[in-house]
Amino acid sequence: MSTPLPTSLDIFFLQGTSLDEVFLVCGYVPGDPRDDEMYRWYLVHILRGTASVLLSGTGRVRGLWVSPTKTVYLTAPNGRSVGLSIGYPGASGYTWKEEESVGTPSTYPENVWGLSDEFVMVWGGGILDAAHYPDPATRPSLDEPFCWLKKGMHWSKCPSPPWMTRIHGQDETSLYGVGHAGLTARWQGTQWEQLQPSKAEILYLQVTPSLEVYGTSSFGDLLRYVEPSGWASYISEIGYITGFAYWNGDLYLLLEWGLHKVQGTELELVYETGGPKHLVAGEGLIWSDQEGIHEWTPSGVRSIPLQEIIDALPDMA
Repeated sequence: MSTPLPTSLDIFFLQGTSLDEVFLVCGYVPGDPRDDEMYRWYLVHILRGTASVLLSGTGRVRGLWVSPTKTVYLTAPNGRSVGLSIGYPGASGYTWKEEESVGTPSTYPENVWGLSDEFVMVWGGGILDAAHYPDPATRPSLDEPFCWLKKGMHWSKCPSPPWMTRIHGQDETSLYGVGHAGLTARWQGTQWEQLQPSKAEILYLQVTPSLEVYGTSSFGDLLRYVEPSGWASYISEIGYITGFAYWNGDLYLLLEWGLHKVQGTELELVYETGGPKHLVAGEGLIWSDQEGIHEWTPSGVRSIPLQEIIDALPDMA
């Protein structure tokens, strides 16, 4: 007997260059979203319309990044704690390796991003605050913030700003990181330099090919970062922003009612849709919603229905 379809089936992460080949992490949110152990997740690869499950597990997946060579980097529970799993593509499918040099007993890798397989960055830690645990006898092992950097074939560890959530850049000299409490930092080749923070948390971050730095705030604003003055409003009070990308020379935002193009200091609605999220720039602009996965170009929209993903899930078909 097949398992009933969970009503809260969701797509947590999405990567790809077009709908011809996408990678996603999907699953369902438990009754209590704070209960990480009750999450059930699937890493799905969709290649030319055929969906297959590459990995699955329980717990909350932290991050997904797919390199230009289609190597998959996944920060997720590994049975003991949280680690980095790397999937290498081959003629007979993917071969998986757990990267043991990433993570510490008290600091879990939270997210992963890279420029290529020769430059991959994983980071985590800094969420627990010693001030919240004044009694040393009852204080847990604090998650000291670290960053693990892969250059070439070698992984190294260095200190990280606390509670960093996103990284973006065009090359090794233009990497910025943002995070909790307005954290803003810039990578200086071997370490992070903290910059003037934002007044609000930056949720999405984009560094354009011309090295302009933009972010979206938890207050629903589009911001621009200019050194040394810091973040300044570019378009204010937009609303709830669920995705942000740079594509073909322009900035695009996902709002609750559709895909918008930034035109100067105004927004142009280019495609109306409900509840979109996870905006990814590739050959077109890709996002997900409750209906499936969609790709927009000025010539039109094509989609992969959510049911085709569901049919590939062994416990949900």
